[in-house]
Amino acid sequence: MWKTLLLVIGALFVCVASGAKISATSPFPDFDCPSEYGWFPDPDDCHSFFECNYNYPFHFTCPDGLAWNDAAHQCDRDDSCK
Repeated sequence: MWKTLLLVIGALFVCVASGAKISATSPFPDFDCPSEYGWFPDPDDCHSFFECNYNYPFHFTCPDGLAWNDAAHQCDRDDSCK
C-alpha cells in the first residue's frame, strides 16, 4: 500500500516538476512495460515517456521544447531530439 502511494506521489512530482501532461490516449496496448514500476522512454517519440505502475503504462508528453532525459528521469532540453 505505502509503496504504491509513494510511487504515485513520485510520478506526480515528476509531472509537476517537468510540466508534463498525461496524454489523452491511455492505455497503450502496444507498449510493454520493461518492469512493473518505473519511467521509460517512448520508443516512437523522444518528447514522450511512459510511467509503468503494476505493469500498466501511462503516457506523458514533455512540454514544448523539452525531451525525455532517461538518465535523469525528467523532461530536459535536448538538441539531439528532432
